[in-house]
Amino acid sequence: MVNPTQAKLLQAQLEETQARLIHKKQALTKLGLPTYTLHERDYNPGYTLFRSNSERVDILANIFPCSYLPSRPWLA
Repeated sequence: MVNPTQAKLLQAQLEETQARLIHKKQALTKLGLPTYTLHERDYNPGYTLFRSNSERVDILANIFPCSYLPSRPWLA
């Protein structure tokens, strides 16, 4: 059971919390809608660097195939 003193205190806390909730909802509506930016892979410098490096390795692999390496434990 809640005595009258506790009921008044709880009612005051409820009103304060509701006022804060209204204030936060108003602040949330002021934010507006989010904006998004989309980019293709070529826009990312890390991806373009990785792509160019992998193309170089592919070209070198055609020039120097693995059969010329003296030690190849990963192929065994």
